[in-house]
Amino acid sequence: MPVLVKAAQISSGDILEMGIGWFSTPLLHWMCMDQNRRLVSYENDPGYYNDFKDAANYLHEIIFIDAWVKANIQKSWGLAFIDFRPKWERWKVARVLANYAKFVILHDSDPGSEKFYKVIKIYSLFKYRYDYTKAVPNTTVLSNFDNLEVLSANLG
Repeated sequence: MPVLVKAAQISSGDILEMGIGWFSTPLLHWMCMDQNRRLVSYENDPGYYNDFKDAANYLHEIIFIDAWVKANIQKSWGLAFIDFRPKWERWKVARVLANYAKFVILHDSDPGSEKFYKVIKIYSLFKYRYDYTKAVPNTTVLSNFDNLEVLSANLG
């Protein structure tokens, strides 16, 4: 939550959420409403999609997708939050977003989760990396556009 809040505060442009959640989706929804920003949320789980689809509005698009590779994400994003299942496909989406999103936020990035998530293989595609380790699971922010100093200075 602290990483999402700070990244949303210091970024501009559309926000991409790959995987709907009970914490991230309401938070991003209301932050985008407050900031007059577009939010696009993709989900592959019919349960989560059905729970949240009625929250869609003129600023928040909620899209059901049967395969993450089909998501239309090759465009500019202020930030992209990746937190979906299956876990082992997250690195593929992060790879696509490397040169499109100012901030790519990977949830569940602590070293103990690497055997499930396999995200370490894409870290070299990014110039900058910040690991938020004050909570488990950890969250990693990657960027090719911002040195992430403002995140580390504000989040520790």
